[in-house]
Amino acid sequence: MGLIPTSQGLHRFAARKTAVLARLSAYRLRLVGFTFLIGALPLLAIGYFSYHLFTGELQTKAAQTNLQLLGQTRGELENMLAKIDYGAIQFAGSPYVSEWMRKPLTEENYEAYQALAGMMSKLSSGNPGIRSLTLVNLDYDWAIDRTRLNRLSSLAGMQRYADYASLPNASAWLTESSGEGGNALVFVRKLPVATGAAKPSGLLVAEIDLPEMARRLSEKNIGAILDADYRTLLGAAETPKMKEPLEASVRKFVSDRPDMQGTFRIGDDGSIGVMYTRSPYTGWTIVSVYSLHELRRDASSIGWMTLAACLALLAVTAAFVWFGSKKMYRPVKKLHDILAQAGRAAPGPDRGRFRDDFGQIEQGVAHLMNAESQMRRQVAVVLPQAKELFALQLFTGQLQKEQAEEKRRLLELPGAWERLAVFALQFEPASDAAVSIDRDVILFAIGRLVEETLPAGEYLKPVLLGRTQAVLMIQPDGTEEAWRTELSRRGEAIRVRAAETLGVQASIGVSRPFHSLGEATRAYAEASDALSCRLRFGPGVVVHYDETESDGHRPLADYPEPLERQLLEAVRMSRRDWADEALNAFFRYLVERDVSPGQFHYMTLRLLSGLLDLIRGEAAFLRDLFGGRAALERLAQAESVEEKKEWLRLEVLYPVVELLAARIEEQHDSITKDTLKIIHERFGTELTLESCAAQLHFHPNHVGRVFKKSLGVSFSDYLAQYRLGLSKRWLTETDWKIGDISAKLGYNSSAAFVRYFRNMEGVTPGEYRKKTQAAPRSEPGPAAPAT
Repeated sequence: MGLIPTSQGLHRFAARKTAVLARLSAYRLRLVGFTFLIGALPLLAIGYFSYHLFTGELQTKAAQTNLQLLGQTRGELENMLAKIDYGAIQFAGSPYVSEWMRKPLTEENYEAYQALAGMMSKLSSGNPGIRSLTLVNLDYDWAIDRTRLNRLSSLAGMQRYADYASLPNASAWLTESSGEGGNALVFVRKLPVATGAAKPSGLLVAEIDLPEMARRLSEKNIGAILDADYRTLLGAAETPKMKEPLEASVRKFVSDRPDMQGTFRIGDDGSIGVMYTRSPYTGWTIVSVYSLHELRRDASSIGWMTLAACLALLAVTAAFVWFGSKKMYRPVKKLHDILAQAGRAAPGPDRGRFRDDFGQIEQGVAHLMNAESQMRRQVAVVLPQAKELFALQLFTGQLQKEQAEEKRRLLELPGAWERLAVFALQFEPASDAAVSIDRDVILFAIGRLVEETLPAGEYLKPVLLGRTQAVLMIQPDGTEEAWRTELSRRGEAIRVRAAETLGVQASIGVSRPFHSLGEATRAYAEASDALSCRLRFGPGVVVHYDETESDGHRPLADYPEPLERQLLEAVRMSRRDWADEALNAFFRYLVERDVSPGQFHYMTLRLLSGLLDLIRGEAAFLRDLFGGRAALERLAQAESVEEKKEWLRLEVLYPVVELLAARIEEQHDSITKDTLKIIHERFGTELTLESCAAQLHFHPNHVGRVFKKSLGVSFSDYLAQYRLGLSKRWLTETDWKIGDISAKLGYNSSAAFVRYFRNMEGVTPGEYRKKTQAAPRSEPGPAAPAT
């Protein structure tokens, strides 16, 4: 294959580059750059500050560790010296030493010398830091050490002991120049211990072995130990050049400071750190020296690790930004493509070689705005109906807060208000003329009346919700108390005009004030709840929601069971007058107890259930009453106590009374017929009202009352008259003996029959037969019922 000519290759490369750039969006590139910048800057700042904070923390931790080490060293040193001091006090306070300190000691007292020397050796061996120990008696001019006894006056260093005796304190730690060019440490204890430092009679002088002390403290990495005059006692650094500058630096920085420990820097560039701690026991200063360059070198590895982590995170951030921007750019691209497909996106203004999505989207949005303007003009034609629909959707909860605000702007409704409220209005006819007018016509007329009564621009168009007119009231400005007063005034004006113009009693429920259109649904519910309280206040009232008590907080009234029993008993007895009185008492009880609408409805339904339970078997009546749930709907729609009571009286109470009356009459007829049948069949037995009632399964008293009410005579009188009629027929139509007739009629004896017959007819049965004897027959004819 041959090579492509250079000019042709460049042309193709340029064309390919132009195509790629055309596919890239300027918005996306800006999004990538800005997002990467937002992610990278905090990351780099965190890495930088993390490194410096870690370095500072490392130095702080090192300083704290060295200070703790210095404190431990100071404690060990003080314990070592305190042990020597304590051993000296025990030695000097022993009775044997005290005895010889009060008298001379010569070569003749060899045993005493040996004892004292042994005690001194024991003291030295118990404290490895003591190199030599000398006991001096100033009063008796003798001095001994562990090897010999000398006259104090014959010693070359006598003046030295005199200087020790003149020291102000009872004991002292002294630094003296040694013969080797260094410093030596001397401990002096004045004797006796009890007399203090004023007039000592003797001295106990101990020279401390500094090399041994240095050996014991060498593991602590201590730079130097300086005495109270800042002269070097011990130094870990063996370079003499370090001593003078170190002593001078410590004296310069520490001498005027009250704190017992601290840090400072020395050196031309401040690269050497010095930490110190002072001993309150000896006044010495313990110093540790460290190099800051070494600490920084230790922290440099952390810095490189931090840098590597930051770079890795930057790479991850770049990847996330690139792919994340693609996802974030997707809605913009989708919008651009939609507008392009709809023919709304036009080439945008020139932004360089990259595609300008927003320029093209801008053109598409402009086309859409023009379409929206046309739609607004079309909407203006149906604006009144749209406003009414808007109010209906507000009250029924079909709009969210944002949707309601958007629709309000579209419908050009008032947007600036102080607070809002809702009127819920219902009516009841106040005259016969209003009763004859259709309810829907009155509701429409009330809506027009509301619009004529309320100020323009301070309400939304009234809407009809079932049997309720709902109005959204608007307060342009003012206080809440003034708004409440104005709502009452407007509600009263509507009520008065409705009564005067339409002849109806308008009741209005007023919600609590609110501020957002999204609360209109709740406010309508509050106004409806307030409107339901006219059951207590009566029709034709303006009731505010916050003046009423909710069902949850109003105390529950007891159900009037005695009144219910009284009403049901009157219904059972088919006494309409008694039932009317009991029903009035029942509803009067509910009004006097100020029950809530919910309780009122519940108690009414319970009473209805009790009445219907009396006619449980009357399927036809129940079907007519509850067919399609019309009865319950009519009860729920009743807007006042009187309406509910009248509906219950006319639709339920009176029909139930009539049904029970018919049922009782039918039952009474059946009882009477069955009783007569039993009498006619068993007149010759010992028949009683009780046995007859037992056969009919009723109480004797009930059977007796029904029988007497139906025939006008009691059971016993009817039975006696029936027997009397039979006896008269048999006496007339048969030749039966008086005794046989008496037995057939169920009398226990003929005398009883004769006596009863004579009482009723005035003559005996025999005399009656003689008077009315007819042609004799062997068998009597059928007995006729008694009158």
